[in-house]
Amino acid sequence: MENSPLEQEFEMRPPDFTISKADQDCWWRAEVHTGPEYNGNVWASLNWRRFIVVRSTPKGVWLREEGLFAPEKERFVRGDARLQFAVPTKRLALKDAEIRARHELAYKLYALKHAKAKNDRLKELVKFL
Repeated sequence: MENSPLEQEFEMRPPDFTISKADQDCWWRAEVHTGPEYNGNVWASLNWRRFIVVRSTPKGVWLREEGLFAPEKERFVRGDARLQFAVPTKRLALKDAEIRARHELAYKLYALKHAKAKNDRLKELVKFL
């Protein structure tokens, strides 16, 4: 079976999962972006967003995105939350991105099922006109 474009990208450039001293005070978010179809394939690229820990509290951390075009606002992330915007390691960020993609797929399959049902019903009604 042929690997997906995301798996192929990972085979070419595996992400670095080691945590250096400089990375101990940062959190990560992995985002997968897809583009238009080309020759029957849809491309996907993985982007890493790095967030610097501004301050820690007993309930979570305040983060600020690192980067040239990053917004200056700070974001609070609860440490015990089930859903977190960013996570402490790249490995967790990758798992989180996979879960988000799975939820997106489930939602779109649900929407497709309902769109097909509407289409079938309209075809039935058109026959009577």
